[in-house]
Amino acid sequence: MGENSRLIVALVLIGAVAIVGVLLSNQDMTFLDNDSEESEQLIEATANDDGTSKDSNITNYLEGVVSINEVTEEFLDQTVSIEGTVQSIDHHEDDHIFLEVSDETGSMSVPLFADNDIDHSSISEDETYIFTGSVNEFQGEVEVVPENQSDINLINSSPTTITEDHVGEVVNIEAQLLTKHNHPDGHVFMTVLNKDTDEEIDVPVFNQSEIATEDIPIDSTLIVNGMVNTYNDNLQVIPQNQEDLQVIEKGNDEGLELMDIGHISEEDRGNMFDVRGSVTSLNEHDGHLFFTLSNGEEEIDAVLFEAHGEEIEGRKVRIRDAYNNDFPIRVLAMVNIYNDELQIIVEKVYNEY
Repeated sequence: MGENSRLIVALVLIGAVAIVGVLLSNQDMTFLDNDSEESEQLIEATANDDGTSKDSNITNYLEGVVSINEVTEEFLDQTVSIEGTVQSIDHHEDDHIFLEVSDETGSMSVPLFADNDIDHSSISEDETYIFTGSVNEFQGEVEVVPENQSDINLINSSPTTITEDHVGEVVNIEAQLLTKHNHPDGHVFMTVLNKDTDEEIDVPVFNQSEIATEDIPIDSTLIVNGMVNTYNDNLQVIPQNQEDLQVIEKGNDEGLELMDIGHISEEDRGNMFDVRGSVTSLNEHDGHLFFTLSNGEEEIDAVLFEAHGEEIEGRKVRIRDAYNNDFPIRVLAMVNIYNDELQIIVEKVYNEY
């Protein structure tokens, strides 16, 4: 079979593939009124009107990368991601390019057809990429066929400075954990300080990654590995699995600044503090706790979002006990602004005041 016949076969197979988009939860918190006039913060799905994902390259990355030797005929017409190093680049006269890609388990062909939306000049030998595409069979051999530029992501081990030019690449950085807060859908949003550049970077940990963050206290030193993305003009590094968040040295949130309620201001938005006070009101809705924390003279709205795990239940018990028995509590919380009013989002409730 000639190369032109091969192209026709491949295009027919590609056209038959239906890629189901997995919805990622959007990181933008929106506030909705409910029947009880309480407010809850929810995350919208980043889905197009047709149900496909707006960030398919991130979705594929989070779903996981398989070894080359795992891609067999059983995967035909399915979409997979492989990570491999380009060993050779074969340019065809019809402007198609055929890559020979290998990892520690084997090698395979990755064809880049001319009519697909891919910048062939961006591919270099001896560089390592994540290739996402439909599994095809040609002359008895399986191959992965990317369809567009977002299906090819360069693995960049450790750029000194992460910029928008690195979007779509996988990087790793040494960083200090500055803030962390849970979302009721099971996502955890972290902010870290890149130790090489002193720049802050967002690290969203989506629930489908099943990464445990309970044992990573504020001020911990981490190695963060993940795909670079931008959201609301902020740079992000998105980890894929537990190995992508390696704790080098655990932090001690006991050392966080103690902030008097009356001194919290809009300038503190996004920062985390040790806050102490009495619970003077308490309402529960859909598992979330909305309460007021007071120092006797000043007060601030506070919220503890519902989440999974035994830790969250313990926090709820301590807040309820403080309200019912009129004793003060001490919380680790992040300052936020909602409806032009200051509030704190509680991350931890200490056992001792």
